[in-house]
Amino acid sequence: MLYSQSTSNQPLLLGKEIWIVDEASLLSAKDAHALLQRAGQEQARIVLVGDTRQLSAVEAGNPFKSLQAGGIAIARLDESLRQQTQELKTAVTLIAQDKVIEGIQALDQAGCIREIQDSEQQLQQLVDDYLKLSPQERSRTLLLAGTNQQRLELTQRIRERLQAEGTLACIIHEQ
Repeated sequence: MLYSQSTSNQPLLLGKEIWIVDEASLLSAKDAHALLQRAGQEQARIVLVGDTRQLSAVEAGNPFKSLQAGGIAIARLDESLRQQTQELKTAVTLIAQDKVIEGIQALDQAGCIREIQDSEQQLQQLVDDYLKLSPQERSRTLLLAGTNQQRLELTQRIRERLQAEGTLACIIHEQ
């Protein structure tokens, strides 16, 4: 991108451009108005990407949803490529259709949901499952804990097991 010689270091936009706004549902009315005005001045086109069912702007207004309701041209992505198994694809499709209960039931029937009542066993199972993953899989895995105390305990147990295996130093140095 070219920058102007002014002291503001604002980008100097030349020619026709396409601006892509991801998570457009987070745009407030004020921000969307400013964006549209600037795009008009720069003769740029805007592509808004997002999901009206996700979070909306903190400030007033929901222009992304309003534009769609007003008849703006829409392209929909109706097939998810992220899920690798048919069970996950089915569950995601059901949930996307607001059939959350059916989606959870599909996951449960496929054996994807396991409930462990005992908190000690829960932590141990999380640690065991995490450590069975390859380093590449671990780097793409997100572990969630319900409380800060559980997060600290989970982190401590994983560190202790990695140290016992002699792999913690390797992981720290790779980052």
